[in-house]
Amino acid sequence: MVRSETRFSARWTFVAFMVALSVLLIAAAGIAVTHQAMQARQKASEEQLAAERLAAYPLLTAEELDVYRAVLSIALGDATCNKLGECMHLSILYGEGGINLSQQIGAINHPDAEDCLKKLGIDTSPPSEVHRFRMEDVAQLGDIKLRLVDPGQRLKWIIENNPDDARREGRPAKAVVEDGFEHGLTTLSEIRFDKSHAYAIVSVSYVCGRLCGDGTTMLMEKKNGAWIQKSDCGGWVS
Repeated sequence: MVRSETRFSARWTFVAFMVALSVLLIAAAGIAVTHQAMQARQKASEEQLAAERLAAYPLLTAEELDVYRAVLSIALGDATCNKLGECMHLSILYGEGGINLSQQIGAINHPDAEDCLKKLGIDTSPPSEVHRFRMEDVAQLGDIKLRLVDPGQRLKWIIENNPDDARREGRPAKAVVEDGFEHGLTTLSEIRFDKSHAYAIVSVSYVCGRLCGDGTTMLMEKKNGAWIQKSDCGGWVS
């Protein structure tokens, strides 16, 4: 009788334990689902907020996109050749992910550009409108593979992974260069047109570290319906 009661008590203890464990597992699963749902809602809220902020900026015109396409083609689409005559497009150097293009459009970034602006009778004060690239703009910027990135986050990564620091730490030079190209940031400036819209001035810069990058300000001219580079208004190399 005592043994029977002991076995009965042990069974009920086991059943109670399994029930309690099941309740805990269900509760944990519920908490996990709730957490995932909260994360999804937060992400959706952040995306909606980002979309609302982007919508506050004016759309780029077809003419502005034409100028940017020409500038990118000149700055990044040209081929580089070695002594053997073997050529490779610069965009290949940036890795499979493509070129990181800043979503934020910057200011004309070289002091010599002021002379170009003055010669064309363009107001040298900051433009009245500022723009941002949208995903739908990328298809209008030519055949170069581009991905829009947040410039603040990208520059933070560049500072934390500076190529000079990596070389001093003994990383292979090839890997350092490939990393720099893959994670560098390309930025375009606002376009400044002359009154007739026959000329445009725009800067393009590339940064891959504290002492890694270059930039130029181009004077573009519209000829036979196409934008071509007429001259440089200054540049820099780091």
